[in-house]
Amino acid sequence: MIIHTEPGTDEWYKDLALNYQDGDTIAVQNNRTVYLQKDESKRIIKRVSITENPEGGFKIKVAKAGSSGLAPLTDEARTRFLVYIRRVKFVGIPIDVISLPADSLSLNATIELDSLLFKADGSRLKDGKTPIDTAITDYLESFPFDTPFYLSKLVDAVQNVAGVKDINITASSLNGVAFERKIDEVPSGYLTLDKAHSNITYVLN
Repeated sequence: MIIHTEPGTDEWYKDLALNYQDGDTIAVQNNRTVYLQKDESKRIIKRVSITENPEGGFKIKVAKAGSSGLAPLTDEARTRFLVYIRRVKFVGIPIDVISLPADSLSLNATIELDSLLFKADGSRLKDGKTPIDTAITDYLESFPFDTPFYLSKLVDAVQNVAGVKDINITASSLNGVAFERKIDEVPSGYLTLDKAHSNITYVLN
């Protein structure tokens, strides 16, 4: 593990998190904490953000790769990661580690589709695939971790699908709380579409 960023900075802590190897111990060489052997398979943290706490210290928000998109660390893995961070961080700097399940995005929307390309259920005539569902999922998975969420950018992603003529989102909520246009802070840092509480209607034209 070789960290090239300046010690003590946000990027330094981010690199420390991404280089964490779950289940491995660290050693001290030349006054530096290192892993004796690099093992990418144990580097479970795939997304990380660092923010300063007003009271001092840092808040580290992380997520790992799950079976279908990002996922939180288990309680045991979070504890191990916290022990690791406390060993490698600067002395006297308080650290808080956050790893939460994805926040749920619910949408009510009407999408106008080209009737020459789509069926009434939103599936494509030529192959039965559902590219609007794919576009929404792909956008949410690529959404920059722990940044403001703009509804307009999701709309853009859907409108980029060939055959989509228009999209009108009539209602949107995060974890059951309605919002318009923008979410300033996504608590977990990442989103998933709550299909059970979403209503997307397709109109052929």
